[in-house]
Amino acid sequence: MATSRSCAVSQYAAIDPRIGRVVSRMQGGMHQKLTLPELAKETGLSVSRLCHVFGSEVGTSARQYLKMARLGRAKELLETSNLSVKQIAGDVGFEDVSRLIRHFRNMYGVTPSRYRRAPLRKQPRIDDRLMTTDRDAARNTYE
Repeated sequence: MATSRSCAVSQYAAIDPRIGRVVSRMQGGMHQKLTLPELAKETGLSVSRLCHVFGSEVGTSARQYLKMARLGRAKELLETSNLSVKQIAGDVGFEDVSRLIRHFRNMYGVTPSRYRRAPLRKQPRIDDRLMTTDRDAARNTYE
């Protein structure tokens, strides 16, 4: 079974191999502090050239890509693990939990804790059931 990481890397298989290595490094090392100068050095490009080529090949900046990858992994961990939000923040490379919360809310519209609880609310709320019942009753009354 392919993981989201392997799918993300294979998605960029046809791009410049240097950028492919950067994407792979970001996916595999997102829990580490990754800097543009470090990534540029690994590819043999200057920072400005790396940024330019990365944006052309991937369609977004390297920083934005890394942030989105980290948020995607955080979302996956919220769905599949019992790790605390603080542990998840560290595991995916956010310096502190408040950054994860802020970026997660901006990306998905809810906090990580609320996102984790969301599947528990898939059952219709009592108000929703009552409204459906009232609507159905009204429909039957006028038929």
